[in-house]
Amino acid sequence: MKTAVFTLAACLAASIAGAQPQGRVPGEQFMVMWDLDGDGTVTLDEIRERRADIFAGFDTDEDGYLDDEEFAAIDETRAEMRPEDAGQGGTGVQQRKAMRIVDTDRDRLISLSEFVNAGSFWMKRFDTNGDGVITEVDFGS
Repeated sequence: MKTAVFTLAACLAASIAGAQPQGRVPGEQFMVMWDLDGDGTVTLDEIRERRADIFAGFDTDEDGYLDDEEFAAIDETRAEMRPEDAGQGGTGVQQRKAMRIVDTDRDRLISLSEFVNAGSFWMKRFDTNGDGVITEVDFGS
């Protein structure tokens, strides 16, 4: 389970578009982790598939929901993977805001469906040119 969480954590860390190691193409890490078929584009279907994997990795009690603790573990893992973001309000305010966005039925539990469907927010956020796919062009390369 720890290996799966680590791999999923890498996906989460890679999802931060603006942060690229020096010498790397903007968005390259994101594309490696989210372009599941390697065709140079990330589709909404790929985002949903990866998010389903992430959900499975963090649903530690395997009840089909992410509770407050499990949802917070996603942010904690992201912060561990990206220490340069420490002190940016990650696990507190941002985590609660993210949970409110994803928890569409307001039951304080995130279902697989809610988590996967929140991928549409990602598409809107990262598809800067509005062509329906995410490519390195969307990161300014």
